[in-house]
Amino acid sequence: WQLLKDLHSNIFLPWCIVSDFNNLFSEEDKCGRVKHPPWLFQGFREAIFVCDLQDIPLQGYHFTW
Repeated sequence: WQLLKDLHSNIFLPWCIVSDFNNLFSEEDKCGRVKHPPWLFQGFREAIFVCDLQDIPLQGYHFTW
């Protein structure tokens, strides 16, 4: 996540990142019974806030496979 934060600090024009980061923002985004430790969410959440990124809401099927 440090790379995203470094890029954000060096880019002064609008930018867009399109990717499936395959990470979770919070426990509420997860399906299943096994809880993840909070530190797994922390780095991703921090990068989202520092880079002022916004999630595009999913429409349609929740699973693409």
